[in-house]
Amino acid sequence: MILIGVFFICFLIFLMLFFYKKSQNIFNPMSYIILFFLIRNTMFLLKVCSNPDSMNSYLPVIITDPDLLLLKYFLFQTIFFSVFSGSYCIFAQKRLLYYTVNIKSRNDSESIYIIRNILYLSFIFSLITFMLYFFKVGSLYEIINNFAYRTEHIDDNIFIQLSVRLAPLVLFSALYLYIKKQIKYITFIMYSLYVVISLLGFGSRTLAFTPILGGFVIWSILTGNAKIKTFKKFLLPTICLFPFLIIVSDLRKPQKVDLLFSEPVEYFLSIFEDDSSESFVAEQLSSVRTSLFILNHYNEYNMWYGKSIIDLLYAPIPRKFFANKPPVDTGRYITAAAIGQDFQPPTPLSKLPPYGWPPGSMELGYINFGLFGIMLIGILHGFILSYICNKCIMKIEIKTFFYIVIYFYAIQLFNLTNSGLFTFLTRVATFYILYKFSSFFINKKRYFIQ
Repeated sequence: MILIGVFFICFLIFLMLFFYKKSQNIFNPMSYIILFFLIRNTMFLLKVCSNPDSMNSYLPVIITDPDLLLLKYFLFQTIFFSVFSGSYCIFAQKRLLYYTVNIKSRNDSESIYIIRNILYLSFIFSLITFMLYFFKVGSLYEIINNFAYRTEHIDDNIFIQLSVRLAPLVLFSALYLYIKKQIKYITFIMYSLYVVISLLGFGSRTLAFTPILGGFVIWSILTGNAKIKTFKKFLLPTICLFPFLIIVSDLRKPQKVDLLFSEPVEYFLSIFEDDSSESFVAEQLSSVRTSLFILNHYNEYNMWYGKSIIDLLYAPIPRKFFANKPPVDTGRYITAAAIGQDFQPPTPLSKLPPYGWPPGSMELGYINFGLFGIMLIGILHGFILSYICNKCIMKIEIKTFFYIVIYFYAIQLFNLTNSGLFTFLTRVATFYILYKFSSFFINKKRYFIQ
């Protein structure tokens, strides 16, 4: 199994390097997506391959033939990535497939004012919404105690949703202005710290880490440094952030919150004494556990056959107007199945567990239509991703900042799961409205910042 796991990882590395060598751009959509998958899953895959029986300690059911389940996982992932990358190559324009990043904006004098407006507007509104949340909760203890219920708080509070969508734009616009020498380094650092701290305040690793990844992409595109060797510049900041991600994950346990405030020294020692780091890599950083459970649990008798689309249609309706609204995150159904409640869409959120194991595109394709669903979703994902990125690359020299952000959202957030589609569309819509609002004052010669 170790040998098969190594072959699978080498296959993905080969795909990643193929697209990288063609474009000399590690942030080429396919190179980036595959690299992100490898960073998240390689450690746990090798761990499980070295002892397949150990997956019984990570899954809520007993696996009688763990070797067969691992073989099924490697086979279906290989099929998905082959179809996905093949679809991308067929539909991507040659310029996108072989694109070397070296952007120089044609509208710098205009875009600088727009980006300044975006920076100040997104900072002011995200700060106001975060402070409203802070004062509503009442204390730092309660904020941290809410980490365990972060999904409900975000879903039910429109102010939190607005803060979550605007805060990354603070970092993106500040970085753009810093690279263009419009703000000082210390100013950029202060804005960046605000973004990370405010988003960590909602208890989500993904919310806090995504703007940092976006910063890497924007910096690389604007400076033309998108080769693998430039990754050493990102290594130290990433390592420094890793302990904070572990701590945020650990504080989702109410007993750990009490320990932090009563015995802070003992709490920090406990992080290194228990299995927090291992649990973070195995169960939270990696998506392998979710994939293995899905491949083991679902078959022709309990597949969804496209019913997950119904939940997506309900997604735009505010929950306060529709009490029985089903979840946007299909991962809630997976955790329900894991505890013996095999619900299918659409099911009211109130009947489902308060947390989810979110599936990826491959897993959702399998849940709906088995192997055919995996191939279908791979084709669609490759086609749509190439279409979006084609448009961004074709227009990126005209509206540099706008299309860089859309490009990043496409390679980072877009997938064909309900939560992936909803997150991508809402982030793009928020950014589009803010950009147009900022541009309006430029066109009327009414600048927020002269």
